[in-house]
Amino acid sequence: MICGALRLARFNISAPSTGFTGMPITAAGVILSMLSLVVEYMKPGWVIMMMGLLSVMMISHIPFPSLKKYVNRK
Repeated sequence: MICGALRLARFNISAPSTGFTGMPITAAGVILSMLSLVVEYMKPGWVIMMMGLLSVMMISHIPFPSLKKYVNRK
């Protein structure tokens, strides 16, 4: 939750751009929700590791493309 708050704070103070800096929270949420479907087959350590990895990716400086230009095509 702390990494998500940091991600939103950085997003709110950054200038508008064509992509994202760090993984968007919605993408991390989708991955975690898909992970919850198979969590009964995974060890708890793997789930915690995936949550940590997604948290670090949200606050990283890795550029992620925005998919808005692909979704809004007519």
